Amino acid sequence: MTTLANIRTKVRRLTACPAEEQLSTADIDKYVNTFYLNDLPQSLKLFSLKEVYTFYASPGVETYALNGDPSFTDSAAARAYYSVEPPAYVSGYQAYYTQSREELYRMFPNVNYEDTQVGTAIAGPYAITISNTPLLRNYITVSATDGAGNRLIAYDDGVGGFTGDITAGAIDYDTGAITALNFTAAIPATETITVQSVPYVSNRPSTILFFNNIFTMRPIPDKTYRVDINAYVYPTVLLLTGDSPEMQFLWQLLAIGAARKVFEDRGDTEGAQGVMGIYSEQLLLCQRKTIEQNRPIRTSTIYASQTEGVGNLNYNNFRG
Repeated sequence: MTTLANIRTKVRRLTACPAEEQLSTADIDKYVNTFYLNDLPQSLKLFSLKEVYTFYASPGVETYALNGDPSFTDSAAARAYYSVEPPAYVSGYQAYYTQSREELYRMFPNVNYEDTQVGTAIAGPYAITISNTPLLRNYITVSATDGAGNRLIAYDDGVGGFTGDITAGAIDYDTGAITALNFTAAIPATETITVQSVPYVSNRPSTILFFNNIFTMRPIPDKTYRVDINAYVYPTVLLLTGDSPEMQFLWQLLAIGAARKVFEDRGDTEGAQGVMGIYSEQLLLCQRKTIEQNRPIRTSTIYASQTEGVGNLNYNNFRG
């Protein structure tokens, strides 16, 4: 009753296109999944699509990407998420969550330190040891001026190598040792090679920044930590005739939403307007489960866990 086959049938009835020649099955599936994966998550934040997103922070690594691109072609693809929200926990300890880069770097500024070495009239190799360690990945810059006055700049790539105006080079983030560094031109003995880097003190992360679908941890992890945070997941694409939406009550809304997109692509404003009534009705009905789920829950405050009477785990609250 709630399968993709039934969704297709309803789309054909709503658009008055019973024949394959009028509206192909492939096009219907495209409209259904476009609405399902792009429109629906923005229109409805359903309780059924909320789950705990877990990842593991690694020693010395500050950033972790969230998969925000749902697959339109693979129902077995890795889960994709369209938003996250606090609270966030690091190994069971609640962490401070922010979406402001200004706030994070005000609390944990990336202060650059410099190390220098003079050129030797060759392009390389040079060996340089950075004095303050360990070092943040993707924050190391090596610069110098060649004999023609051109500024040569190299950047670490986050995995122990360099890119930019060099032909070779490696960096050990723990020891600060830069080895086999070869510039694209010779560095005169009168010029200085400057290395800028950001050292850090590692610990269990207590603050998490979420910005541009990337989690940034501070302090930098000193070992592996489990991180848990609430997230809204994209639904799984519908590909096969017998596939059903993850929340089966959505099937009529998916058909109506797909039909509306068909009308829009045809420039049929009257048809698109004609389904808006039943679209709005289904939108409200599909929200009912989430509303009922949240109805008895009061807003969380610092006092929310303070209860009295039978059932309280703090037995000192029992009264005679």
